[in-house]
Amino acid sequence: MNEVSSTALFIEKNRQRAFGNGKLIPHQIRSYKPSCWVRVYSLPKAKRYPETQIEWETLLTRHNDIIEYLTTTDNHLYFIESTIVSGEASCSNPRSPCLDDFIFEDLPPVDLSQEDPHLYDAGDWLQNRLTIIEWKRRQLDELFRAFATDALQGFFLTANGENWIIPYDGGIDLVFSTATKRNECANRFKEWKSDRSDGL
Repeated sequence: MNEVSSTALFIEKNRQRAFGNGKLIPHQIRSYKPSCWVRVYSLPKAKRYPETQIEWETLLTRHNDIIEYLTTTDNHLYFIESTIVSGEASCSNPRSPCLDDFIFEDLPPVDLSQEDPHLYDAGDWLQNRLTIIEWKRRQLDELFRAFATDALQGFFLTANGENWIIPYDGGIDLVFSTATKRNECANRFKEWKSDRSDGL
């Protein structure tokens, strides 16, 4: 039996504390604590994909500003990369080269057919892999580029275990430990957040 690392136990402890039975499926995390969730867009007017160098710079600046805001007390992040596997074949995009320099630890797989049988078939699994990243501004730009082009799925957890950061191709979903912290962040980045009634 493989020994579970203290880092993996930390992730599991904070998953249970934050979401109870909710599994670490990137696109579902925001639904577990809707009162503590806010979405910010990568580009003005909710434009989904950057097309110019100026737009790429805007996207990368926003991602860096948000993570810098959330990591003021510690300079490391937990990064979990997510891959959907059907049988023995990966259904996700080919593994991004931006991951080559990281050493990952496998987390327990999630049976997606049990979580959403209408969307997934028996034998569809989510494999999450964990690593720790030392945060420095602009150091993760290649990861952010991969998220922005839907070449990478996954999420980050801040060192205090309180802030979940889920980038996607269009923005970032942020889930906080309390609604107060959510509101503070939403106010800080109010020019970037969704103004839709559903927050999307």
